[in-house]
Amino acid sequence: MDIATDTHKTDRISIRLEPSIKQRLEQAAFLDHRSLTSFIIASAADMAERILDRNEQLRLNEHDWNLFFNALGKPSKPNQALKQAFDNYKNLNIISDV
Repeated sequence: MDIATDTHKTDRISIRLEPSIKQRLEQAAFLDHRSLTSFIIASAADMAERILDRNEQLRLNEHDWNLFFNALGKPSKPNQALKQAFDNYKNLNIISDV
């Protein structure tokens, strides 16, 4: 879906910016054959996706990866605090596959 051409637009954002920044945005939009609005929306959405992707990924160095991977293969036995936390979670009546 092209966010800039979505026909179900309901929200509005108003921004103030320096004239020189607006001029640069207009130039870039023109060179990209887009309206200023379409260019700003597409650019902001792209940046948002990159930031969200970067923050939703777990990146580990080799040592930490090995520790993590080994913990998955040989998990510790649940202690009393973990058992209690799980019981509390089950009592919340949240629908899940647990």
